[in-house]
Amino acid sequence: MKNSSVFDDFEVIFILLIFVSIVLSIAFPIVTIRTFEGTLEDRIVDQGNTFLVLKNISNGKTEVFENEDSLLFWKFNSTDFVKDIKPGVIYHFKVNGLRIPIFSMYRNILSFK
Repeated sequence: MKNSSVFDDFEVIFILLIFVSIVLSIAFPIVTIRTFEGTLEDRIVDQGNTFLVLKNISNGKTEVFENEDSLLFWKFNSTDFVKDIKPGVIYHFKVNGLRIPIFSMYRNILSFK
């Protein structure tokens, strides 16, 4: 008889890691949703990526945000954001994600009103 307990343990661990990865990839964007009121300070286009520099009205801080489509949030109008948002106007922004400089990650704008 063949002893396959080590292989079985490896399969279980591998399946658990895949499951945890899938759950985290879905949960992370959802739990990091934030809203704030702010204004557009600047637009930056770098190698086809569009970034918007927004100023938070409540704390006065300026931060760079991505503007990308998001399948999870059914956002497919990122190109409209660039032409629709105007500098100096106060908007209510809904964003998600975290700013992690070492990985060049920016929070993503989901919507604005």
